[in-house]
Amino acid sequence: MRRRGTERALLPRPGRGGGFLAVAALVLLASCGGGGETPAGQPDKPLTAVGISVGSLRNPYHAAIARGAEAAARRISPTVQVTTAGDEYSAFKQADQIDAFVAAHTDLIVLVPADSEQIGDAIARARQAGVTVVAVDAPALGADAEVAGDNIAAGAIACAALAQGMGGHGQVAILGGPPSPFAVARALGCADALARVPDIRVAAPDADGHGTQEGGRRVMRDLFAGTGQIDGVFAITDAEALGAADAAAQVGRNLLVVAPEGSPAMEAALANRARAGVIATAALDPYRMGGNAVRVGQEVRNGRAPAAEERLLDPALVTRDTVHDYKGWLAERQ
Repeated sequence: MRRRGTERALLPRPGRGGGFLAVAALVLLASCGGGGETPAGQPDKPLTAVGISVGSLRNPYHAAIARGAEAAARRISPTVQVTTAGDEYSAFKQADQIDAFVAAHTDLIVLVPADSEQIGDAIARARQAGVTVVAVDAPALGADAEVAGDNIAAGAIACAALAQGMGGHGQVAILGGPPSPFAVARALGCADALARVPDIRVAAPDADGHGTQEGGRRVMRDLFAGTGQIDGVFAITDAEALGAADAAAQVGRNLLVVAPEGSPAMEAALANRARAGVIATAALDPYRMGGNAVRVGQEVRNGRAPAAEERLLDPALVTRDTVHDYKGWLAERQ
């Protein structure tokens, strides 16, 4: 899975067509960029140095966050110094990176928290030194702001597409993972969407594929052996969904599969005629999250309160019909 941390999800609220709020109880601030003046009429503070800390630069999701953040920083200030590091999912290593950013007189730190609470002391030190800290994709204790994708909405959108693909009836397995905030939020959104379709039954609501492709294969093989007919699968990660599709293909079972990320692997599967059972993903946009985090941070630095849509980003449904128009995680952007 792509991240760790703690998040307090709010219960889903009807009325947004699946776009439910799933964010931490933090103060969230955001906006659109660095020009203009502060409310007091003073010129904006210059952006001279940005530090970016993500879980792993080998993870395409985190690499996209870093690329989006750097691109936004350079749009604000072409001469900005940007330092990017991967913490390999270690809060201790990330704390050292934050301290190094502070020592280098960084103005703004953008981070994917390795652990939402353990990283709090390092964030406090940065803020005491006058550095603005923005968390991406998960809350971080003491951060000035958070930018995230709407994981409940992603689960809801994906499962609405699954229900439609199944013709509104049949049995669905929800493949979850360890009780991380994003996994819980995605599964909750899916369950809420399926509950609105009377003739769909959730046959396996608590299957744990650990978010991995091999985990998806293993759980799906067990479900085929024990549960009987499964017509559709929602998995909390793309990798897990593709593993479930692999297991179905191995035993010749027809299975419709959806997931809520929009990863390069899922993008390829949707474009592959041999993967006909993989029908949709609710794509999150890590590149945009990274860019928004920098813009939000610059607004915070200059005392401006930004718009909610910069902080909580709606997912976009990608299907086999629309995948060729999809700008994936690592696509070049303007």
